[in-house]
Amino acid sequence: METPDNPQLPSPTPLPATVAIPYIALETILSGISHVTRWQMLNLIHQMGEPLSISDFADHLKIQKANATKHLAVLCKSGVVRKGRGKLYGIPPYFLVPGQRALDLGAVVLRLDRVDAV
Repeated sequence: METPDNPQLPSPTPLPATVAIPYIALETILSGISHVTRWQMLNLIHQMGEPLSISDFADHLKIQKANATKHLAVLCKSGVVRKGRGKLYGIPPYFLVPGQRALDLGAVVLRLDRVDAV
C-alpha cells in the first residue's frame, strides 16, 4: 500500500537478455548489508555515481581506514560491491535501479533513500 512515508517502487526496468545477473543467496545479501556503515557505504557509492577508494569512504563517513577496509571486504564477499582497478570499490551496474535510489539484488530491493534516517 502506497503512503507518503512509504511510496511504492516501480517495477525495475528489465535488462537485455545478454546481461547475466549473478544469483546471490538471501542469507549472503543479508549478512553483507547487516550493518549501518555498510548501508551508508552503498548510499555513498550511489550518490557519488562512481567507484570510491578506501580513503574516500573513511573521509566521508568519518571512520578509520581499517574499519572501511573491513566493511568493504564484507560487501565484496557478499557480491553487492566489487573491487576494481586502482582499489576502487563500486556497485555492479546491473544492481542499479534506473531513476531510483535503490539496488535490485534479486531477492531484496534496497531502498537507499532511507539510509539518511539511520
